[in-house]
Amino acid sequence: MTVGSGISWTRGDVHAVSADVDVAVRISSSNVYSWSTISTPVAPVPKGAPPLASTVTTGLGYVAARTNSGSVSLVTIVQGGFNSIQATGTTSPAFTGSVGLAFRLGKGNMYAMPYIKASNPQRGTDGSLVSAVLQPGVMFIFGFSGK
Repeated sequence: MTVGSGISWTRGDVHAVSADVDVAVRISSSNVYSWSTISTPVAPVPKGAPPLASTVTTGLGYVAARTNSGSVSLVTIVQGGFNSIQATGTTSPAFTGSVGLAFRLGKGNMYAMPYIKASNPQRGTDGSLVSAVLQPGVMFIFGFSGK
């Protein structure tokens, strides 16, 4: 099991910076993880206004490659979930895909993982993907096991 926390930046968004919390559970002894993220915009709201809504996604993470020592890992993540817009009360689907490099900090179970995430996919008239928003981020991950 791993727990991570960090920030991400979505260019062009009204609330560009988000605080992210990630929880991942390894599936058996495979390189696959059940991966969930809560992403909350970081921005002030007027007094008396409700807080900004979070986006909740869950999916799979996959460690595609790792050095023999385990000090660097290539991680890919695909997630789906829900995005809620409180002002209008609407909820929309949220889909993301990420790739990052996790670097072990020292000899312990703490990692820093810079990543790039594609979110808000848009389809063309023929159904093909025509655009997505790329957002950089970094998270610090603590693994509760030795690997």
